[in-house]
Amino acid sequence: MKLNHFKTLLTTCALLLCVSLTAHAQTQIVNDTFAGTAGTLLENHTGEVGATWTKEFANSAVLSNANRLRSDTAGGVVYSASGSPSTNEYDVTATLKVLSTSEANQDAGVMVRHVATGVGSGNSYLARFLGGGNNKWQIYKIEGNTYTLLNEVAGTLAIASTPIVTLQVRGSSTTTLTLIVDGATVLTATDSTAPYTAIGKAAIWFGAAQTDSTGIHIDSFTVTDPAAVPTPTPPTAKQVIFDGNSLTRGYGASTSNDYPSQTLRLLGSQWTGQNFGVDGQTTAQMASDAATQIDPLYNTTNYAQNVLVAWEVTNDLYFGGDATNAYNRFVSYCQARRAAGFKVVVLTVLPRSNGSTPTSFETSRQTINAQIRANCV
Repeated sequence: MKLNHFKTLLTTCALLLCVSLTAHAQTQIVNDTFAGTAGTLLENHTGEVGATWTKEFANSAVLSNANRLRSDTAGGVVYSASGSPSTNEYDVTATLKVLSTSEANQDAGVMVRHVATGVGSGNSYLARFLGGGNNKWQIYKIEGNTYTLLNEVAGTLAIASTPIVTLQVRGSSTTTLTLIVDGATVLTATDSTAPYTAIGKAAIWFGAAQTDSTGIHIDSFTVTDPAAVPTPTPPTAKQVIFDGNSLTRGYGASTSNDYPSQTLRLLGSQWTGQNFGVDGQTTAQMASDAATQIDPLYNTTNYAQNVLVAWEVTNDLYFGGDATNAYNRFVSYCQARRAAGFKVVVLTVLPRSNGSTPTSFETSRQTINAQIRANCV
């Protein structure tokens, strides 16, 4: 194995793991996780902090059967939260749940400095993701019923993803709006032509009808005052977990020269790791104990990156598994670790030549390696 190449691969994959560093103790102006009875109109729901809701447009939003917020009718849906920021500079954050994006005008967004001017109209700034084949992040200035696009950028949202979207509003004579998605700035806009300077309210936005199983829902909604936010100290340590069979455990290697130990030395002092390789372990056995052995190790408080390196399939094939089922079992194991939060690195299957190796092993190995290379991202 070329360990320098493995170090490059592992470091690159680990750096792709986006860790939100915004979780810290602070006073929340608004906080709502939308827990409640499915079908409850938002105006009849009260959230945890500063979250009694005023229906600003004629169309409605309801709680879903998964304790999320969704639109109930087509057309613009706007609700403002009762919590009042202390100044006109604040942050509005929504965690979205993406169930589908292809429907016409399918979108979800957040609003700042919202001041109602009548039923179905108001002055505010809106940031949203627009699907329906458009696939764009957009920032609008809304004046009454006039929508002025301030800026937009192409983007995508993966189905089943849960992006964290924050709209920051700063300044008065020139108002700056910054849209942040999963910790990365994706769009900014400025308004110096009669900008809105009133504190207003934070609000939610939907533009299309949704069901419990379709659309872009809002899983949680918070409003915070940036003046109250301490500068977070991000963790610098990183961890990598190794899971697999005897090759991971270190069969044939001298003490501390198994590949996980060599990898950790190459990665440097910021990385720590644990080795869960077991002689003879199959993919099914890895999967059976991963929920209690591997998944609880995921930790964004102490680690800037959480990486899992998975290496198996060889024993699955050796003990009689066919290529299709062996590959599917390995994919299922990796997907479950990704769902737990890990960035997953997989290794391809090495040749095997001991006397009891099935005659189909080499063909199956090459088939599975080709699938791994074609489908890893």
